[in-house]
Amino acid sequence: MADEAKELTVAEAAAVIKTYCQGGRIHELHGRMIVDLIEKLTGENARLTRCNKCGSKDHGYCKSCEWNKNESVFPKERRGIVVRLVIYGKTVPQGRARFKHIKCKDGRELDIAYDPTKSRDFKALVYEEALKVKPIKPFEGEVGISVVVFRAMPKDFSKKKQQMAINGEISPITRPDWKNYFAGIEDALKGVMWKDDSQVVDVSGGKRYSDIPRVEIEVWEKKMLL
Repeated sequence: MADEAKELTVAEAAAVIKTYCQGGRIHELHGRMIVDLIEKLTGENARLTRCNKCGSKDHGYCKSCEWNKNESVFPKERRGIVVRLVIYGKTVPQGRARFKHIKCKDGRELDIAYDPTKSRDFKALVYEEALKVKPIKPFEGEVGISVVVFRAMPKDFSKKKQQMAINGEISPITRPDWKNYFAGIEDALKGVMWKDDSQVVDVSGGKRYSDIPRVEIEVWEKKMLL
């Protein structure tokens, strides 16, 4: 069976994923497990999200544009090592810094900035998960990062709106801003995925709705052309 699985093409992998489709919708947890397995067996990049390039609503692979979830400055062939992690649960945005006034023994008075508890705890979670998949050493060259936040489906959405949200036709336009999500995640990954934030030259991502709240993160290093 392993030998047969190794012969799977991208299109065939999509067909396997579609077996989990119910009324045009995929159970994302099962789909993610299948995608991870297919990536290992085929050595090809498998994604389980809607095509952003051509707008296809098909949950399989986009045959017309070699589906890449997020537009990127780096073409696929220019990407080196790609690190992926998914953190399930509510994504916590970076909160405004809090300040604590302290008086030193020498008489000086200082205002110390610190993160709100929820922001600090979420960044610690991202850091711990990143340690499990981090490269052997932090990237030293140009780095790209994609952060896609999947927020819980609003309870007041009708069935029609829910389906539209799943298809990517409706996205969250309420706060928090995407950049606030990104700021906390970038802080957590510094020193683990890359050495300095100045290396990050390609940023992409967005906000989506899902029945399974989570954040999907991809980090890659740009290939050097010889």
